Amino acid sequence: MKRKDKFTRKQTFHLERLCRINEPICKAMLLKESFLEVYDYNKPARAEKYFRGLIKDALASSFDVFKKITESFLEKTVYYQLVQKENQLGYIGRYQQQNQTS
Repeated sequence: MKRKDKFTRKQTFHLERLCRINEPICKAMLLKESFLEVYDYNKPARAEKYFRGLIKDALASSFDVFKKITESFLEKTVYYQLVQKENQLGYIGRYQQQNQTS
């Protein structure tokens, strides 16, 4: 590829067109790679902070697929938290019952 200042008008036009066409693909790839970066964090609190920002970016993006994935993840996370809370309450209830009968 030759230097950009050496392009003909036609070559410049085609290059700019390719850049416009590929921009959504590039943004989608960067967003996908960002999802994978969450595994690079060693501390859960930092990973969670990063992931919250990533969720915000995904929901603000123009990519319906990322929005659906993010919404699905959020639904599952809320469900998981509810189940965990119910399990904890169930454990506490059983613990209290055992101590009352002892």
